[in-house]
Amino acid sequence: MPSYKYNDASKKVEDLLDKLGLKSRANFLPWKLSGGEKQRVAIARAVINNPQFLFLDEPTGNLDNKNANLVQDLIIQIADEYKVALILSTHDNSFAQRMDNIYKISNRNIIEV
Repeated sequence: MPSYKYNDASKKVEDLLDKLGLKSRANFLPWKLSGGEKQRVAIARAVINNPQFLFLDEPTGNLDNKNANLVQDLIIQIADEYKVALILSTHDNSFAQRMDNIYKISNRNIIEV
């Protein structure tokens, strides 16, 4: 993990939370956040150290349609902005269709769709 000066790290966290619409909730305890907010916090934690890949397992599976669409948009926006490759699993075909490459697992085989 890279190390950062406190002020640099604080600014980076603040900027990322702002992009994810969570700046005003930065000091809230986890149980005070909605499901969509928790998903966005998970995204922030995952990208804060500039990884090359972001692995997501059903990132919108437990969200209502409104929050699922918001989180999907944010995932794609953050991936583009931070130049992160997305590797995700989903049962949401509309979300899958937004990806550059789609693979399906069927009968123990990986098939490009």
